[in-house]
Amino acid sequence: MVVFDLDIYAKAQQIRWSSKVLQGRLVRLGEFHTAMCFLGIIGKRMTMSGFEDLVIEAELAAQGSLNGVMNGHMYNRAIRTHKIMSEALRRAQIQQFLRQSDESLSNINQDQLNDSISPYTTSRKIDPDRAVTSTQAFKDYIAAQSQCNLTFTYWNTYLELVHILLNIIRAI
Repeated sequence: MVVFDLDIYAKAQQIRWSSKVLQGRLVRLGEFHTAMCFLGIIGKRMTMSGFEDLVIEAELAAQGSLNGVMNGHMYNRAIRTHKIMSEALRRAQIQQFLRQSDESLSNINQDQLNDSISPYTTSRKIDPDRAVTSTQAFKDYIAAQSQCNLTFTYWNTYLELVHILLNIIRAI
């Protein structure tokens, strides 16, 4: 197996595809460039959705650097932007869920729910029964909203993509 940088990877693939002897060899992109490509995928999906306007309004990126954030070439700024935007969207989902939830979940506050749902929980102790109940109720809420609201589904897909990206980075 051979690991390459992005530009050399493209050339290595062309050479590999042109030779029958080399076609069985495994050539892969390095982890950093895999994450950059994934950032580009997220950016391409979010183009023309209003996401760029939100990023500029939140002052996460200036108009001149927005293209670098959206295509993943400004890696640190793009990661920071997606972390903050996903956190804001998830908090909005949780707040809406808590407004619409039934009385059995009325004693759960936003921090407890966020801790039980987030893959990166804080060091606070969480009651396992309450965590299972609130997490399942939140998953049911997400599924129900996704069934009836295409905009909700679109933005929830963004959250899932950012979650996958953060898991890739964490694994690296």
